[in-house]
Amino acid sequence: QRIGRVDRLGRDGQVCSVVPYAQETIEADLVHIWDAAFQLFSQSMSGLEIALEGILRQIMHALQTSVRNGLHDIFPQFLAEANTLRNLVEEERYFEEGAINRRLREQFLSVSKRYSDGSLLGKVLLKWAHLVGIDGHYNRYTQTVRFNPRDFHDTKMANARFIPPQMIDAHRRSGRLNNFVIEGTFNRDLAIRNERLVFYAPGDDPWTDALIRNAIETDRGRSCAIRRTTSTISESWHVFDLFYTVQIDPRPLFSKNLDPTHLFRAQGYLSISTMHVYITSDGKILSRSNPIRKILEQPFNNQTDQHLGKRGGDTPPLREFKRQYPTDEWNATIAHVQQVAEVYLNDELAFMHEFAAEAQTEFDRRVAGWRAANRRLFAFNDDSITAIAAFEEASAALSAGLGTPLYRLESACFWVLEPSEGMR
Repeated sequence: QRIGRVDRLGRDGQVCSVVPYAQETIEADLVHIWDAAFQLFSQSMSGLEIALEGILRQIMHALQTSVRNGLHDIFPQFLAEANTLRNLVEEERYFEEGAINRRLREQFLSVSKRYSDGSLLGKVLLKWAHLVGIDGHYNRYTQTVRFNPRDFHDTKMANARFIPPQMIDAHRRSGRLNNFVIEGTFNRDLAIRNERLVFYAPGDDPWTDALIRNAIETDRGRSCAIRRTTSTISESWHVFDLFYTVQIDPRPLFSKNLDPTHLFRAQGYLSISTMHVYITSDGKILSRSNPIRKILEQPFNNQTDQHLGKRGGDTPPLREFKRQYPTDEWNATIAHVQQVAEVYLNDELAFMHEFAAEAQTEFDRRVAGWRAANRRLFAFNDDSITAIAAFEEASAALSAGLGTPLYRLESACFWVLEPSEGMR
C-alpha cells in the first residue's frame, strides 16, 4: 500500500522500492516469501487480497511449528499456492469480462426492443417530411404511413431543396396501378408480414434515405432567430443558443488504417454526445443555473414567440432584423461568440482524458481475459496472437480519440428576450 502511494498511474519515471531487512533472520524468510512467491514488491496484489488472511494464518502456524525453520520449510508450498492463486485471478477476470459482455448484450437488446417498432424514428421522419412539404398520413391502428403526391407542397420542397427519390419499384410492389400512393410502415415485423408495405428504414428504403440526407445536408432549420416576451424578466436579453454534437476523434484510428467499426466499441465511454452552449451577444456564457436558460429551453409558443426569419407581411420580420443588425456588425458578433464557445467547449471536454484512461483500463482487462482464456484452452496460435495485437492497437487509437473528442456545431438560434409590457 505504501508503494502504491508513490508509484501511481500516470507518474513519469521509475519508482525504486527499497525493502530493508536483517539477513539470516525470520524477517529475511518472510521477505523472501513476499518477494519470490507473491511478488509483492514488483507486481500488483489486485485480486489476491482475499487470500491474505489464509496466508497469514499459514505463516503463524509455520512459526508455531518452528521459529527457526518454519518459514523456510513452507516456502515451496507458498510458491505453488501463489502461482495457483494468480491463475485463478486471471480466470476470474476472464469470466468477469464475460459478465461485462453479457451486460452489454442485455443493454443492446433493451435498446433494440425500444426501437424495434420504429415509432421513434417514424415520429422524427414524419416531422421532417412535413417541414419539407411531404405530408404523410399515419394510421396509428395499422401503424402504416401513406404518402400521396396530391398532398405535396411544391414551394416547400423547392425551398428545402428536397428531391423525392424514384419510387417505381415500391409503387409496383404495392399493387396500386391507378394512383401513385406509397404506403409503408416503420415497424420491421409488420413489413415482414406484409410484402406490399414499404419498410421505411435507413439503408433499406430510398424514401427514408432521401429525407435523412436532406435533413443532414440542408441548412434549413439549422439557424433561426426568435423574439420571446415573458413576464419573468425586467430587461432585454440577446442570447445565442449553440447546439453541438460531440464524437470520438476517428483520426488516430484512421491513421493506422483500422476499420472504423471499432468506433462502436468505444461509443459507450463517450459520456456526453450533445452540448448546448448559451452565450450572450457580448460574449458571456450563461451558467447551467442561470434562470434565463430555463426560459430559452421552453418550447416555441405561437402566442409569445415570433419567428424573426419570416419574409412575408407588410413589415417582414427579416427586413427589420437586418436593419437592427448590420451585416458587418453581425458577422463580427458571430465570430466572437463562436470563439468564446470553442474555448468553453475545450475546457468542458478536458475531463474526457479521464474517461479515455478508464476505457483503456477496460480494454486492457479484455486483452488479459482473452490471453487467460487462450492459455487455459491452449488456444494460442498465430491467428489469436495477431488478433490480440490488432485489438490492442485499435484500443490505443480509440483511447486517444476519446481523450480529444471532436465537436461540431449543428444548429444556432439567436434569442431576443423582452419583458412583457407590464414588466418594462
